[in-house]
Amino acid sequence: MANRFESPYGEATEQRVKNVYDSLSEKDRRRYAAIEAEKLGRGGQRSIAESLGCSEQTNRRGVSDLDSLPDDDLGDRQRAEGGGRKRKQEPEIEQQLFDTVDRYVAGDPDEDILWTHLSPQGLSDVLAEQGTFVSAPIIANWLEENQIRRRTIEKSKK
Repeated sequence: MANRFESPYGEATEQRVKNVYDSLSEKDRRRYAAIEAEKLGRGGQRSIAESLGCSEQTNRRGVSDLDSLPDDDLGDRQRAEGGGRKRKQEPEIEQQLFDTVDRYVAGDPDEDILWTHLSPQGLSDVLAEQGTFVSAPIIANWLEENQIRRRTIEKSKK
C-alpha cells in the first residue's frame, strides 16, 4: 500500500498558504517554501513540495538562500547570473531566416542596415510554410541582434 500524502495544514490554511506562495516572486517562493519546510521538521521538504506544487530541489535551494542572508548575493535578481533555461542554438534556422530576409529585401542594399518589408509575424508565417516553426518574438529579437529593420511606407508632403 502506497503512502498517501497528508497535508500538515487544514484545508482552508493550505489554500491560503498556496495563494501566498503563488503571489510571490521566484526567489521569494523558494525562501517561503524553505521556511515552511523547516517549521515542519523531518519530512517537511517533501510535504511542502507536494502541498505547494514545487520540487524538493526548490526547497533545498531556498534553504541555501536563507543561509546566505542577510547578505543577498542575488540582489534584485531572481536567479544567479547565467541561470535559467539556455537558448536553443540552431544554426540551420538562422540560415533559413537570412535566406528568407534576402528574398524579401526592401530599401537600398548598399546601406549599412538591411531592410525587409516583412514583419516578424510575416517572417514566422513564411518559415512555417517551409516547415520551420519560430515565434514572432524570437524573430524580432533575431532581427534586432542582426540589425535588420522593417521598412515601412512613409508619406511626406513636398
